[in-house]
Amino acid sequence: MKVVDTIATILSLGSVLLAFIELEDNYSDDGKDRNVSSPQGHAMRAGISIATFFLVIFVGKHHYFSYKIARERQTTSEGVGSTFVKSSSFRWMLFEVAYCAIHCPPGIDIEFTFEQLDGTLILSLDAICCCIMLLRIYILGRVVKHYNKFANDHAD
Repeated sequence: MKVVDTIATILSLGSVLLAFIELEDNYSDDGKDRNVSSPQGHAMRAGISIATFFLVIFVGKHHYFSYKIARERQTTSEGVGSTFVKSSSFRWMLFEVAYCAIHCPPGIDIEFTFEQLDGTLILSLDAICCCIMLLRIYILGRVVKHYNKFANDHAD
């Protein structure tokens, strides 16, 4: 679990950092239109997509391993005959995988225009996805739990 959560944290924080760098590149108007991806931006988005793919795999592994551990310790309320697919861990895994899969794929440059307060607000899909991806830092809490000396069995 410790290794799986550590790798998931590295992938999560790395993809968020790369998404913010790509967002700045996407928004800048240095020699290109604003909110249009550059070739470097497409490469960064491809890296984010690859990191997101592996993050989803490690999130699935985390939930599967936590289900197996809870079942071995017999701390789960589900019966011995239940499977992972029928467990509540599976439902949480589906929710978390759906959330962690949110990212802006390469080649998609969509803008949303809103009229408000006598002006126009232009938001790109890249900016919206980047803000949603920022909440991936919740995975950091899992890895802190593994490396914190107050969260081990001896602290109880």
